[in-house]
Amino acid sequence: MTERSPPRKDAAIKPLRIFGLVVAGFTAIAVLAAVALLLSVDPNRHRGAIEARVQQATGRPFAIAGTIKLELFPWLALDVGKVTIGNPEGFDAEPLLGAERARVGARLLPLLRGRLEVSHIAVDGLTVNLVRRADGHANWEGIGGVGSGGRQSVTAPASRPLEGLSIAGIDVSRATLTLRDESTRSLTRVRDFELHSGALGPASPVDLALGARIDAGEGTPATRIELRARATVDTARSLATLAALKLSGERIPAAAGSRPTPFAVTAPQLVLDWQVGTLSPATLELRFGDLALSVEVSGEQLFGARLVKGRVRLPEQPLRKLAPSLGLPLPATRDEHAFTSIAGTASFSLAEHSLKLEDLDCTLDRSHLRGRIAVADTAQPVIDLELHADAVDLDAYRAPAAAAAAAPAAAARPAARPLPLAALRAISAHGSVALDRATVAGLTLTELRVPFTAAGGDLRLKPGARAFGGTLTGDVHLDAAHEAATLALTADVRGIDIGAAVKAYAKSDRLSGRANVRAQLSGRGATDAALLDSLDGPMDVEVQNGALEGIDLTYELERAQALLQQQLPPARSGPTRTPFDVLSGHSQLAHGVLATDPLRLETRFLKVAGKGNFRLADQAVDYQITARVRELPAGGSSALASLQSLDIPVTVTGTVHDYQVRPDLAGLAKGRVRQELEKHKDELRNKLQDKLKGLFGN
Repeated sequence: MTERSPPRKDAAIKPLRIFGLVVAGFTAIAVLAAVALLLSVDPNRHRGAIEARVQQATGRPFAIAGTIKLELFPWLALDVGKVTIGNPEGFDAEPLLGAERARVGARLLPLLRGRLEVSHIAVDGLTVNLVRRADGHANWEGIGGVGSGGRQSVTAPASRPLEGLSIAGIDVSRATLTLRDESTRSLTRVRDFELHSGALGPASPVDLALGARIDAGEGTPATRIELRARATVDTARSLATLAALKLSGERIPAAAGSRPTPFAVTAPQLVLDWQVGTLSPATLELRFGDLALSVEVSGEQLFGARLVKGRVRLPEQPLRKLAPSLGLPLPATRDEHAFTSIAGTASFSLAEHSLKLEDLDCTLDRSHLRGRIAVADTAQPVIDLELHADAVDLDAYRAPAAAAAAAPAAAARPAARPLPLAALRAISAHGSVALDRATVAGLTLTELRVPFTAAGGDLRLKPGARAFGGTLTGDVHLDAAHEAATLALTADVRGIDIGAAVKAYAKSDRLSGRANVRAQLSGRGATDAALLDSLDGPMDVEVQNGALEGIDLTYELERAQALLQQQLPPARSGPTRTPFDVLSGHSQLAHGVLATDPLRLETRFLKVAGKGNFRLADQAVDYQITARVRELPAGGSSALASLQSLDIPVTVTGTVHDYQVRPDLAGLAKGRVRQELEKHKDELRNKLQDKLKGLFGN
């Protein structure tokens, strides 16, 4: 067998060399042809044809005011000067879209190999003016399959792989977008918009950088944003991914000199499936001022019902540092531990027109709040809430006692404040608020529950609670639908410790016992002062097994009788108080004065009846009563015995804090004279008859 010799090296390379020469030849021919084309063809000569084609495709006037440049190597690029796309008929003359310059190109050699490599797409000075008229029609209707509602006709982006397509990058600089809605008289502006990206290719990560300033017109608050992320678009799997997301910026107040509030949102990764319309579970870290939140979020039906749900967590944070960073200065409080810390968690569910917060669990200082809040219609909110707190000490959040005491005792009445009638009419809500324990103005309420409804300015509350060893129930109806609000109030109090209640309300310990109170009040006014001043209606009070502390009515009667008889008053024995079996009164409130008629007081030894007034503004009392001795106490003085069967006038004057009970000595003397006359009237009549007989001789 003849042995074959190995192939020569230059023989193996020769076909490749020939192929390379052929490709080089064709490339040279193509380059020469392109150069010849550029030298012989001026694209500006075709400006009219280009404008007509674009106008035919968009249905909008199109104009190229700048120069058109065609470049060859290394990119086959088109560079266009100022261009505008106009509005359809019936809209402003201001263009729908304009740009100072736009440039796009494709790499020449890959084109010859059948692969499209697009250069940087650059747009500078882009301006977009979107307008929706009052009749609902918009100037963008009919462009790119977008209707008057502003949504594309498809429910989700279609999956169309762009085989072989790559883009070197996108650069949008100095862009402005304005959206004016004449139906709602609203304006939204996006200014100083910048978008820059790295190379884009199928399923290849690309770095994105975006910046903008958003406001609602001159003199309105603005928001500045900057976004950085690494994006991946996998068209084959309909997945869009944002990795290492960082959105930062600041909220800029409208008032000059006000400090902006910084904010930031970060996330390791967000994954959107645009074919199915889902957002994979992700974790976001949010910060606004010093407020830090952690949010777990996922989404479903994002191109339909748009359901977003998750859980938000607010770690414990120092509230006195947090609030100022949000532009919310906290007031001084009498408890130095008030507004110390805040924390909480909640599950949320956000649909197209609804919001739910469930499993709400929050802590403010030493108060723990649980419950849920639901908004059924975000366009016209209807709020449904159930909230429950274990204990709330509202006194801890009041102004410091020293500051309150510094005010003069006879300070002028605060100016009347208009009632928030418009805000009350806008509220539509129902639900209940419950507190295990609440302290306000020294009053401690337990088992407090307040069901309520509010709609169109009609507010109804049905509070119930336990306080001072008894029960409190009520029915409050506020009608704010008219120019002046009307208030109807019913209160029913059963078995309370009236001594503790009066001490808490009026800082007085002059009354004790168990009380039942029922009141039906109504009023009308457009200011808080007018509404309170107009309150009127009946009030019934009954106190059982109590005492008037600091006054001994029996001793005062003995003392008054001794003074009439010009005798020394008897020595006081026992405590200075008047125990009673029942104290009751029927009252009528009008113009800030509680007029009582009749007033009834029964003790073991006395029976008292009368009438009088109690002025709410200064807590002044002025009562005129009549006392009668019904039984003599064991060891009672002769002075008291002489008062039996007499109606003894007594005045009660002063304030709830310091009142005086004084028998009317003049009235008492007249009563004593009448008693003596009544006692001796038969004797006097007989003597008179005897004298008359002697006079006439019969």
